[in-house]
Amino acid sequence: MKKFLSIAKTVTEKSVDWLSIFLFCAIFILGLLQVVSRWVFNNPLTWSEESIQLMYVWICYLGWIIAERKGSHIRITFVVGKLPKKAQLWVNVFNHLLTITFSVLMVVWGISMVQRSLGTPVTMPWLHYGWIYGIAPVVNAIIILYEIVFLIEELMGKRPCFNLNDMEVEK
Repeated sequence: MKKFLSIAKTVTEKSVDWLSIFLFCAIFILGLLQVVSRWVFNNPLTWSEESIQLMYVWICYLGWIIAERKGSHIRITFVVGKLPKKAQLWVNVFNHLLTITFSVLMVVWGISMVQRSLGTPVTMPWLHYGWIYGIAPVVNAIIILYEIVFLIEELMGKRPCFNLNDMEVEK
């Protein structure tokens, strides 16, 4: 079971990383094509701008997974860093539970939103908003899994407590 989880984690992480890279490159190429078609050929692409916006939404969600995985979300740690280790633990546990709750709601509402918007086309007639909104429940399901693992590690003492002395502070 442990080997399966390790493989699933690796596949998920690599998939998210490569999809992010692919989407970033696609945004760059489409932006370049839009500029060239508009200014050189005087015939702008009708679908590229909306495509770029929709891919950007996906990249933002994928970035959330990457930040979650690395523990690099913005946190206000001034007060928490001054608390005793036991209090820090319970604040972190509360944060994990809050994130899990939020993500569960996002999965439920995201699925509902996908179902309602599957018939609504975007500029490209073959693409529907349901495909765009589909990233929300998928990403939040992955976030739930990460948060459960982090919560277990936190309770087992395998995650280091926050230490103000380890932080680089700009002076």
